[in-house]
Parts: sequence; structure tokens; C-alpha cells
Amino acid sequence: MEDPLSSSQAFIRALKAASDPPTPFSSSKIEIATQAWAKESLYVPGKHTVIVEWILGKLLKERELDSGLNPLLKPRYWTLLASIIIEGDRKAANIWLPPILSRIPVLPIMASFIKRLPQLQHSSQLNAIGKLFRVWLSLALPRASQEAILELYWNTLASLSLLLYDKPTNDCLSLMTSCIEAFRTAFAHPSMNKKKVHVLFIQDHLSDWLHSFFVLKQHQPTAYPLLYNSGEDILFSPEALKVYINMYSSGNDVTSSQSPEGDLVQSVQDFLATKSLLAIVGPSPSAVAFPIIPSLFQSFVSSIQKHKSLLFGQGMPADKSSQRDGQVDRTLAMNKKLKQASITFLNRLYSGPLGLSHMGSEGSAVLTKVQLLRFLEEHGGLYDNADVASKTMMKEQAQLSVSSLAKGQFVSSTLEYLTVILKLDFDVVEPMLPSILKSIALCTKDSLQSALAFLSPLLEYRSKTRTLQNHIISMVDCFKEVAQSSSDSKNAFHHIVISPLFNIVHQLQLQRSTKSFLTSLQTIQVVRSLKIEITACWNRAVESTIHNPSQLAARADTHKLALLVEFSIVLLPFIPVDSLSPHSSEELRQEIHYIRDMLIQPSTVSALIKRSLLVQEPPSSPKKKRKIKEGVAQPISSSLPSADSSWPAQLLLQSVLRFEYMIRRSYEIFRLGTEAPEERLDGSLLLELMESNQTLGGLRLEIVRILLSRLGDKHNSSLSHLSEDSAYIRVINICLDQVENLVLEPKTDNTPKRSWNGEVLGVEKSCETTFSVAIWDMFLGRWLGVIDQRATPEQLSRLARVAIQSFKQPTSPPASVQNFTIHDVLSHKLTLASFWEHRRLRDAFFLLIENITKPLDDGSTPSLLKRIFDNSSHDEPVSIGRFDTALLPLFRLLLHAPSEFLPRSIKVQLANCSIAYDVALSVASQTGDETTGSTKKLMRTTILKIVRDVGCFEVFANPADVAMYFISPLPGSKFLSVDDLTDKTLDLVKLIQKAIVTKTGQDGTSIMQIMKYYLQLKPFAINNTTSTSTSLQRAGLLGLLETISSVDASSISLPAQELVLDLTRHISACAEPILRKHMSDPSTSMGSHGSEALRAWRISRMVRQWLGKNLDKYDTELSMSNLSQRLSGLSISKLVSDPNGKETVNLCTETFAFLLSELRMKDRSSNGEPRGDDSLHTLVELFVAAYVAIAVVGPGADSIATSTLQSIDEICSNDTKSWSMHMFSITLDVIKCDLDGADTLKDSTAKRSRLLRLSNLLFKYSPQGSRAPTQQLLSSWMIHIAGWGKGVFLTDRIALVDMLVFLKDVSTERASILRALDVSHMLSILSAVLAPRKAGILPSRTAIPSGATSSFIFTLITNILTLIVRHRRDLVKLYLPHLAQVLTLSIKTLRTLRPGVLLGGKQSQLVANTLPWWISLEHGDEHQQLNSESARHLGRVLSAIGAKSVVLDGGHRKQHEHSSEATIQSLGKPFSKHAASVLMAYAITVSGSDSDMLTTLDRSTREGLEEGIYTLCSIVGEHGRDWVMENLNVDGKRIFKSLWSDYEKQRYVGRG
Repeated sequence: MEDPLSSSQAFIRALKAASDPPTPFSSSKIEIATQAWAKESLYVPGKHTVIVEWILGKLLKERELDSGLNPLLKPRYWTLLASIIIEGDRKAANIWLPPILSRIPVLPIMASFIKRLPQLQHSSQLNAIGKLFRVWLSLALPRASQEAILELYWNTLASLSLLLYDKPTNDCLSLMTSCIEAFRTAFAHPSMNKKKVHVLFIQDHLSDWLHSFFVLKQHQPTAYPLLYNSGEDILFSPEALKVYINMYSSGNDVTSSQSPEGDLVQSVQDFLATKSLLAIVGPSPSAVAFPIIPSLFQSFVSSIQKHKSLLFGQGMPADKSSQRDGQVDRTLAMNKKLKQASITFLNRLYSGPLGLSHMGSEGSAVLTKVQLLRFLEEHGGLYDNADVASKTMMKEQAQLSVSSLAKGQFVSSTLEYLTVILKLDFDVVEPMLPSILKSIALCTKDSLQSALAFLSPLLEYRSKTRTLQNHIISMVDCFKEVAQSSSDSKNAFHHIVISPLFNIVHQLQLQRSTKSFLTSLQTIQVVRSLKIEITACWNRAVESTIHNPSQLAARADTHKLALLVEFSIVLLPFIPVDSLSPHSSEELRQEIHYIRDMLIQPSTVSALIKRSLLVQEPPSSPKKKRKIKEGVAQPISSSLPSADSSWPAQLLLQSVLRFEYMIRRSYEIFRLGTEAPEERLDGSLLLELMESNQTLGGLRLEIVRILLSRLGDKHNSSLSHLSEDSAYIRVINICLDQVENLVLEPKTDNTPKRSWNGEVLGVEKSCETTFSVAIWDMFLGRWLGVIDQRATPEQLSRLARVAIQSFKQPTSPPASVQNFTIHDVLSHKLTLASFWEHRRLRDAFFLLIENITKPLDDGSTPSLLKRIFDNSSHDEPVSIGRFDTALLPLFRLLLHAPSEFLPRSIKVQLANCSIAYDVALSVASQTGDETTGSTKKLMRTTILKIVRDVGCFEVFANPADVAMYFISPLPGSKFLSVDDLTDKTLDLVKLIQKAIVTKTGQDGTSIMQIMKYYLQLKPFAINNTTSTSTSLQRAGLLGLLETISSVDASSISLPAQELVLDLTRHISACAEPILRKHMSDPSTSMGSHGSEALRAWRISRMVRQWLGKNLDKYDTELSMSNLSQRLSGLSISKLVSDPNGKETVNLCTETFAFLLSELRMKDRSSNGEPRGDDSLHTLVELFVAAYVAIAVVGPGADSIATSTLQSIDEICSNDTKSWSMHMFSITLDVIKCDLDGADTLKDSTAKRSRLLRLSNLLFKYSPQGSRAPTQQLLSSWMIHIAGWGKGVFLTDRIALVDMLVFLKDVSTERASILRALDVSHMLSILSAVLAPRKAGILPSRTAIPSGATSSFIFTLITNILTLIVRHRRDLVKLYLPHLAQVLTLSIKTLRTLRPGVLLGGKQSQLVANTLPWWISLEHGDEHQQLNSESARHLGRVLSAIGAKSVVLDGGHRKQHEHSSEATIQSLGKPFSKHAASVLMAYAITVSGSDSDMLTTLDRSTREGLEEGIYTLCSIVGEHGRDWVMENLNVDGKRIFKSLWSDYEKQRYVGRG
């Protein structure tokens, strides 16, 4: 047979042959087709058409064959197709390919391939196949049949659902998403039978969709919305919604046994049922389905909202009463049906076949229910508490939740669920509150936040409805029930007092509500009910505790009484006594007296104390046991309880003492009398009980509290039988013993917890260590003044010693914000000035510090330093044990103390001691480890702090030796690698060197000594290793030379100047080779220390110029613009390669420092006068270009903005003030030229923004006499931003913020240079920023971005307005209509959606178009949303209009000497004609008349604007008020009348 490639006829006959290969022993058809396509000499008319048509026909016919024969699985077919269609002429393919696709359907081919995709997803051909699919879909989709499109989509879902464990590749996902997008496009076509697709999807493919949903959520979240939207289109199309509404209407009863086709809820339930039917290894059906159910409900509601006119637009009522206003009535009727449909669907989810309410064993079901109800809460208009079906559903859900809560199942999520129900319908939850409160009282700390979230709206509702007494009585009943049902009363008390009911957050809210919302009658009722309950428990508890403490009833009564007393202590001090009538006040006093008289009976309290003290020790021998059995000790056993049975008496005593302390603190609040309450407690017994080892922590803390409160009273009668001093000594010493034992106790793994979280201590034994922390907090907080007055000198000294010893271990941040230790308590108190204002305590601390530091004076420092410099540290060892035990805790403590309270002598002594310890540690330690480094860091931090306060020469006898010690290469100097130690040391060295240089005129030996030492070290030598010590020496040397060059050269002696020159040659020798190498080859990197070399070269040039030395030729070449350009290019390339590196920041900073140094030197050489040399202009251009280029380079711009730019700005701000007017003017001219040509530049937006930043920097730190050039540049910027630059600065969020910051800084720092035209432009710019999206102000509507709301932008706008109104009243007066327009737009910007409003897509776009582009309707970060704080900012602007101010016009005040501008006036009178328009805009905005009643100003916003609106009311006058009323509609008039009435009520009318 002839060769198939010999002619076109032979090739076509080969392809059409019946067999493959066409003849035995010949190549296969695909090989022949591939060779034919590659052989250019073979001419076949329409070769591409012939080959593609043959391949597609073969793929279509054989797509169902087995894997070995199926051409879909053979890459050669796809490769040839891709080479013809993708790699060929695409435009030509769009012409010849559609006829082929019309003859051969490709969607079945694609569907078959997608079906087999899971086993092919790692194929290298997928990328090309994906491109083929996208081409085919774009051409074949309009001609494809509905069945083919559905088959492709179903197969896509089936394949995607199989990728649960094999993560899909990007090519695989790209191919599948193309198919899903194509299906969405086809499904949107009107010809698609959406009802049929909906039924098929629910019956056969819902499971695949849910699993695919799970796969994408786990592996590719970015593709997750597309898949969900495809299912949403099917499930909630208008046709499907009609099915749901008819199916779930009130007239049809849908049961699980008889469910119509297309029931989504039933299908989901069937999917969940596969959990028990299919043994599949994988995620449970509930884990797959539950997360998507809330989204389905939201989609259902959004869809019926979108199509409500189509679904509910017919069947409107025809009676006259319902057609008074046809449009309004139609909207109300549709909204009513929308609510009914939504609640019916939700009820179906809860109580229908889905059965969420019966799945209490699964926590995911509870979370799903929470999300469903939260959607109802966010859209409050959906739930109607008057609807019977809705009410019934909520009651059932609440009852199931309470049952689950009682069992302790999923407490947190169940409480969240009940919180949402509470917010939706309080009446549903109210009958179940006792059970809920009981569960909250018993819940653990894991559920604290959920419980507090439930209690907060509960208290808010009770407060608003004035039923707070019901909540208080419910809590009392809860405490009674919990105490009665508790089996372990001893531990239950502590568990409940740390529960959410006694949490400080709930307590504060309850106390505020009680103070504000409890009426007089309710107050008496609450106090009386507490009295009745406490009285009922007290008698039983005391009787049983004293005589029969082992009975369970006694323990329950004690527990109940303790809880009631604890609740009374929280509540009673905040009852509204001031609002009571005289009769009610007398009744309250009687009730309080009765409770106190009952609880604090001296005989009963003494009996309880004796019962607590008489604790029988366990028997030690059988003989004693037998005697007890025989009854010998029987009378004693009833009065000597065991250690376990003593806690009821101690708990009763603890409650009594807490109540007594509350009475003493609130005696005047209750108006119980003018004198202090009489003492009813036996002080001797309390002290004896305090010293007993059997007294538990909670009771001991209350004893300390009550005794210290009595010690603060000079007239205490109960301790009269003891000497005053002995009583004080016993009380304070017991407390100090407790704290000292805990401080000095060695900490082991078995040591109990040493922290306290401020809770009430219980009576369990584990509270002993917690008691020590609590008593320490009490000592240093509430009673420190009493201790300072009454304690003996020995006790104060002991307290200071204990405080220092508490820092014996290295300090670390607390592990938890809620728990704190003894060290945490003291660290906080030491920072307060009130701690050091106690004279006696402060003197005790100072005396102890002097005693600790006295043996370690400066006498030993010189000898130790001599050993360091003589390299004799290996001689006789130095003992540093006394340093560790005495000094380290003291220095750790002093880090927290304010230095201003320390006497100068102590500071000097501490500094000398610190340096002695530091030197001794260096001599003693040959291997500097991390511990050594941490200790040195502590010492040097202390020295630095003291030297800054006192001065270098006042602290050190020879500062040069100290500075040389810090930079000396010590043995084991690796301790310098400790965090911040090198920086602290360098700061200290610079501080000492600066002091020495300043004193050089008086004593030049110190500076020469240091410079000689630097020459000896030679830190910049080439053979010197780049260790941390060497880096420190280099930085110290450069800092010394920079400091020297800043003083007058005449103050430095000639020998010292020679040493300076030698040091300059030394550092130049290191920097010059690096710079010379870079000059010869710009591509060569400067290495990791390029910034250091650049700094060394810069400083060496500064010093040489300072010495008056002539720079040689090569030096001059290195310093000119050629080197500067190379350096700038190097900095930019470094930013691109490593934008976040530390060396990058240093290199950029040093580049700018070098450029500024060159500018300064060039400016000084010209004496600030213009000359013909263009080198200064070249350097200025380079400076501006480098600033802009580094600011906008690469993706790392955001990361370097916080480091590099701040460093550059700091350098510029320190240098530009000293510029001459000539150089400053040149710089401004360069910026102006760059601004004019910015439109032609790449990245023009970012470059303009950085030019604006540089201009702002120059404006803020300009030299004197720069008013004229600054005004010119400012005017250029105003014209540019308001003109051509509007499309740049008003469509980019970052550029917009930079522009507003510029305007704010100009209005703040340079308001005097503003001119009338500048203010006009500013108001025009602000008007454009606040303009709605569709206002047509911006050049291109398509360029308007979207994003989250930024409250910072609005704050900047209001700040600018406030500043120009206050500072430039004279100019604003010329443009009052513009100001009124900006204020009107600002008020409209604060609008929010009305509560309960659900917006469809078109409505959302309609409302969004009435707001600025930087305002979003979506809920984002709450701190970024416009809120009441934003309204208060705008209110301040309105108030500033009526406030008097002085015009800041700089040097032009003389022209206003005889005008009104020279006096203190306001804009009130000139603005009165325009205030009416602003008030009218406010009324229209509140009423919503301009936005179809969809938006308004919420209550908090109106409150924030209130003061400013009242200012406008005072300005507008009666004529303006009447004009506003005439131009408002009915709703606007109602709003404005209410506003004016409120204004009249608060307006002050002067008399006389």
C-alpha cells in the first residue's frame, strides 16, 4: 500500500480506513496524523480541519471504551489537538472550528473525560486540555443541548466529590471550574428547563454537590464560591422558589413519609441518613452537610427577597381599606408573605425531616442552629413574635436547648443559641430563666464568655422594662436551689462564686442597672426579700453548725446563707438610696439594721470562732480510740469537730466578716448614722483565729481585711485590752510571715499554684498559697496608707526586704492576664507614684538600698578595670555570690520604680554599684553565657537610666575608663548576642562619649584617652573579625567622630585633632576599597556591611571638612553625584531583592544620610548663594528621585514603609531646618517639575503620593523665611489635586489617605501660608471625596475601586474642616456655599441601613451609588465602620462654626489691624444664610426621603451630631427655620419639629 504521507488522497484514505492501523504493520492513525501535521511539505486542503474532525469523531465514538482502548486516556490525541488549536492561529481557528463543533458535539466528549478526571489529575497534559476545553466551551456552548450541558455538570460534581483525600491539582481545579462556569452561563438562559434541573439536582446529585463543597472548602477555598453559586442558581431559581412556597405553605402538611419531589430539606435528611447505612471511611455526613445549611437558608431568604415581586406580586387585597396607598400596601403585603415563607422554611429545617432539633448529641447541629438564628437576628424584620407558628417554633427550640443545658451538653454553643432566642423573643425564654440561671451557676470557665453574652442582654431587657427586681429575685431563688441540690457544699461555694453570676463583668452591669433603673418600691421589695431569705437560713445554719456540724442539712444551709450574703454584698451598696422618699429611707435603714444585728451578734460570732478553733486532732493510738468508743470523750466530741467538719463555721464567719466590711464601707450610703458603726467583733479572738494553723485562706483574708480597716480607725475599742503596738505588730507580722514564706519557699514541680485572679477565696485547703498573693495585693493597694502610718520601722524594713526578695528570679510577663503572682502585684504597684508618696515606707526602702549597696562602692571598680585593661583577669578570682543574692533582686525591682522619686545620692551609689558588679562579672566569668548576658543587660539598663537622669561626670570618677571598658574585647564576649544588650551598651557608650566631648574644653585628657584606645583596638582593620564586640567598637568610634564634628573645632586641642585625623584615616582605609571596587564595577555588591562602610566614608568626609583639610581628587570623585547615583541604584536593587532585611533598611538610611551630607557640604561651600555650578541642582534632583524610587519600589513597599521611610523621614526632618533658602527653593522647584511631568511616568499614582509625602515633610520642617516658595508649591499641589490629579488621588485608597494627611498637616502646621484659592481647592477636593459613586465628579467611573469602609478617611476630612474653620476663618468666609455643600455630603455619608431592611442586588447597588466609593454596606471590621465617634467628629466641625477663634495669617496680620479679622469672632453670622440648607439635609437624611426610605441616621449617630446641629439651630434664626419647614415633606417636617423642640428645651435664655 502506498505511503499515507505521500499525497493528500493517501492521507485521507488512511484516516478513513476501517481498521486502526490502516494496514498490518503500519503506523497507527494518530501517528500518521501527527506526522502529517508536522510535515509541512504534505499539502492537504484544510489539513487542520481534516485532522481535528477525525480526532473529535474518534473521541466521540470510543469515549465509553475500556481504559486500555479509550482514546480519551491517551495523551497523543490531546497533544495533537492542542498543537493545532491552541498553538496555531487562534483567530483563524475561531473561523474554521465552529462548523466542526456544530457537526460533532464536543460536550459529551468533555463529560466523559471529566468523569475519568480523578485518575488523570496528575497528568502533564491537563493544562493544555484545560485550554482546549475553554475554547470549545466558548464556541460550542450556545449550540449544545440541555442534556449535554447537564451531563457535563453532573460529571464534574461526581469527579470533584471523589477527591476527598487526593488534593486536586491546580490544573484539575481550573478545568472543573471552567465547566462549572459554563454551566452557570447556560443555566441562566431562558430556554433552560430550570424546574426539571432542580428536581434532578435534588434527587440524584445533591450528595455529590455537598461532597464537592466539602472538598473545595478543605483544599481550594478560592473556588468555593463558584461551586456554591452554581448550586444556589439551581436550588433557588424563581421556578424552584415557587415549588418551595407551594410545598411549605400552611395548607400543605409535608411529612417525611410522603414528601413531594424536589423537597430540598428531605433530600438533605436522606443524605444525613447515609451515616448509618453506608460504611464509608471519610467525613461524616453531618460534617459535610451542617456547615452549608445556614448558607442555604440565607440564600433562600435572599432569593425570595430578590424575586418577591414575581412570587408575591399577585393576589393583592382588593378592599378599599387596604388600597388607600396602593404601592405601600403592596410592599407591606409582599414583606409579610416574605416573612412567612422564611419562617416556614426555617421551621421546616428545625421540626421537619431535617430534624436538627433531634440531633442534640452532635455539637455541629447546635452550631448550625446558632448560625441560623443569628441570621434571623441580623435581619430582625424576618421574625414576628406575634406569629403563632414562629412563637411555637421558638418555644420548642428553647425547651430542647434548656434540656441539653441541664445535661451539660455543649454548654457554650447552647448558651449562644439561647442568647439569640432571648434577643429575638424574650417572652419565649422568660419561663425557662430559673433553669438557665442554675445551669449558668454550675457551668465551668470554658463557658464563661457564652454565659456573660447571655446575661448581658437579659439585664438590658430587664432594665429597659423596669423589671430588674424579677432578675434579682430569680438569682436569689437560683442560689437557694443550687445550694439545696449540691452534694459537695464545701467545694460548691467556691465554684459558684467564681461562676458567671459573680463574674466582675456581670457584677458591674448589675450594679449599674440597680443604681439607674431600680425604682423606690422595687428597692424596698428587694431588700425585704433578701432579709427574709437570709433570716430563714441564718437561724438554721448557726444552730446546726454549732451543735451538729456533720449533718448534710447544716452544710446546705451554710452554703445557701453564704451565697445569699455574698450576693447582698454585691448588690446592696448600689441600691438607689438618693431616690428614696424619707419614709422609704427610714424603712431601708430598719431593714439594713435588722440584717446586721442578726448576722453580727457578738455571742454567736464568738461561738463560731471557738467552734473553728476547737478542732480535734486525729487519734494516735488504739487506746484513745477505745476510750472514745466507750463514751469517755463523747461530750467533747460533740464540741470538738474534726478538721473536715470545721469549714461550715469558717464559711459562716467569712460571710459575716465580708458583710460587716461592706457595712463599714457603705455606712454613709445607707444613712445608718453620722458616726462609725460600733464594734461588735472580739478583736482578740479574731487575732487568735488568724494565727491558727487550722484557719483556711478565705477566712484569714477576711480577718485581715476587717482588722486592717479597724487599724485605720484611731478609735477602736475592741482592742482596748491589748496594747496598741502589740496588736499592730501581730496583725502585720502575720501577714508578712505569710507572704515571706511563699517568696522564700523554693519552687518545685509539686509547688501549688502561686497566682490569684481576684476571685473570692473559698474554704478549700488549696487556697493557702493563693491567700498570700491576695494579702499582698491588699497590703500594697487598699491599706498601704494604714501600713505606712501604723507599722513599726522594723515592719516597714521587713516589708521592703520582702518586696526586694520577690524579684530574686528573673522577671517575665505574666502567663495570663487574669492570673497574677506576688511579683506581678508588686511590679504594677511600683510604677505608681502613689506607692512612693508614702514617706515612711519610702524611707525604709531607701535605707535598705543604702545598706545593700554600701559595701559595693566605687572603690573596687578602678582595680577591676585595671585588671581588664592589663589582661590580668586570670589572676585571683572574684567572688560574685554577694552580688547575685543582694543586688540582682534590687535592680530588677528598680526597673519598675519611677526614677524621679530616688534621691540623687542613691542614684549615684546604684550606678557605681552597677558598674562594679558589671566589671566583677566580666573578670569572674571567662565564658560569657546567656545568663551573664542577661545580668549585664540588667546592669547596663540601670546605668543608662541613671546617667541620663544625673549626668556622666556626676556618676563616674573617670568616665573614659568606663567607656573603654564597655567597648573593650572581653573574654567570653558572646554574651553580647543577648537581645538588646548590644544596643543598650552602644547607647551608654554614645552617652558617655558625648558628655566627654562636651567637657573637652575643660579637660581634654579623657577624649584623648578614648581615641588612643580606639587606635589601639583598630576595629576597622581588614584582618579584624566581624564579631559582635567589633561591631560595637565600630559603631562607638563612628558615633564619637560624628559627635566631635558637631562641636566647634577650636574647643579641641591640636594633639586631639591629630588623633581625630588618624582615626579618620583608619576608617577611610576600610571604606575606600569597598567604594572604589563598586565604582569600577557597579554590579559588585557592597557586602553585608555596605551601610557601615558608607557611614564610615560619610563621617570621614565630615570630619575632614570639620578639620579644614582639602579633599584630594579621588576623594572628590567618590563624593560627587556619580557615586550618589550608584549608591541610590544599589539601595533600590537591594530593596527589590530583600525588601525586609535589616541591612536593606540600614543601606537606604545611610544612602540618604550620605546624600544629605553632600547637600549640606555643597550648600555650605556656596554659602547659600546661587552660583553657576549645577552640581547642587544635580544632587537635589538625585535626592528627590531616590526618595520617590525607594518609596515605591517592589511588593515590599508596605513592609519598608514602617522602617525605611520612617528612618529617612527622621533624617530629613533633622537636616532640612538648617538648609539655606537657596537649596530649599531648588528642592521645591524640583518637586514642582516632577509633579508637572508625573502623568507620563510609570507608577505615576505611587510616585505622586511619595512626592506629596516629601512635600509634606519639607513643609513641616522648613527653614525660616520659606513662606513664598512654600506657598507656590502648595498652590501647585492644590491645583494639581483638584484638577488632573483628581483621578489619581480620589480613586486609590492609599493615595487618598496620603493626600488627606497632607491637607491636615498643612492646615495644622502651615495654616498661615494658605491663600483664598487654596481654601477653595481644598473644599472642592473634600467635596469630591465625599461625592457619591455616580455623581460624575471623577474622570472615569470604571476606575472607581471598592473595599471596606475606612473611618480614618472620614476622621481626616472632619479634622481638615475643623482646622480651616478655626485657623482661617477669613478665607473660609469667601467660600461658605462650598463649606455648606461639604457639610451636607458629610452628613449623608453617615447614613446606615434601617434596622431589618433586606436589600436585593439592585437595591444594594442603588444605595451604594448614593455613598462615596470608600464606604461599604457590608459589615467589616467594626473599628473601621463609621459610627458614633465619626458623628462626634463631624459634630465638632459644626460646633466650630459657632465658636470664636483667631485668624492665623502669619506675617500679614497688619493688613487686618482695623478689620473684623483682627478680633476674636466666629463664622456664625456669615454662615447663617447657609446653615438652613445643612439643617434641611439633616432632616431629609434622618427621614430617608432622598433614598427611598432605605437608609437613615441611627440613634448613636444623631446623638454624636446633636451638639453641632444645635449650634446650627442657634445660627439659622427664625427666617431660616421657616424656610426649612416650607421645603420639607411630611416626614421631614416631623423630624425637624422634633429637633427644634429639643433645641428649645436645652437652649439657655439669660436673665437680667
